[in-house]
Formats: sequence, C-alpha cells, structure tokens
Amino acid sequence: ETFAMNGIRLHEGYFDNSDNLILTHSGTNSVSRVNLTSRQQTIVSDSVTGSGPSFVTVEGVAVDEADNIYVADSGLSGIFKINPVNGDRTIFDSGLSIRPFYKLIKGLRVDKNTLFFIDVSGIGGVNVFRINISTGTRNQISSIKNLGPAPGPYTQLSISSNEDFVIVGHSEYRSGPGITV
Repeated sequence: ETFAMNGIRLHEGYFDNSDNLILTHSGTNSVSRVNLTSRQQTIVSDSVTGSGPSFVTVEGVAVDEADNIYVADSGLSGIFKINPVNGDRTIFDSGLSIRPFYKLIKGLRVDKNTLFFIDVSGIGGVNVFRINISTGTRNQISSIKNLGPAPGPYTQLSISSNEDFVIVGHSEYRSGPGITV
C-alpha cells in the first residue's frame, strides 16, 4: 500500500513491536518511524542518519521480532538490514551475488525467522523467495510464469500461518517449498 504524509509519497509500511509504523520514503530514499499516538515522525536511516552503504531506490520495508528493519532496494538489487536504534545500514542480501538471482523486490514480509519477498523483474517470471534470517540461506519457493508484464507497483505478498498461500497483486496462487505455479 502507498501512504502519504506531509506531502511525501511513502511506499510501504510495517509495524514494529511497539506499534510504531516503519515507512520507506521513495522520494528521499529514507526510512522513518511514526509514533501513531503522538503522530511524531523520526528518520531512522537516510543519507545523514546512520552509517553504511547508501540507499539507491527504496521499495519496501519489513520488521523482524527483534525490531531489526529490512529494506528492499531495487536500485541495489538487494536488501538492507538497519539497526533500529542508530540507523546503521548493512547489506543483508544481494540479488545478483549468488543463484537464484533476483533484481526488483516487492512485497517484503517477515514471519518468525524468515524474510519473504517477490521479485517482479521478469527473470524467469514473477518469483517468490524466502531467506532464513539467522543463516542467510536464500531459496526460490515459487515461480509464476506467463503472467505477461510484471505486476504494477502495488504488488503485495501475504503468507498464511502455515506458509501455504502467496498473493501476488490481486490474484491468488497456491504456493509452497519447491512448487512451481
């Protein structure tokens, strides 16, 4: 979903464990935290706040159980891990470093110790990936071929409690480890 705040277009939001809304800002390539009670917005990481590699094109955000922030960056073709306290950025995963490759990330989600996302770059169709947060092991768990052009900017990913369903855009596909749809 796309949000708007103070005239800034925001790509995607995710709640941390304190019910703050964590948002990516596509225009400023930054990540912010919004306290929904006070409506105070604080920059968590950008070109000034935090150290590490710079964002190129932020797309989506997810937060794990320890409140670590993960940001999809399509310009980098990778995922940043951000320290929620000081905003420091590290490259958590690069889509062009090892197979299976990915390039254009949408629908970043965290469930327990697993990061899920969709690659809509068209490399072999629309692909769904899973990364074990502890080990960094990446697997392609689904590939949806013959959809025509890649879905639009509002592509979403939802995983059921038993990791059984993936929803891409407005269509529903049954998915799971090793299953090609």
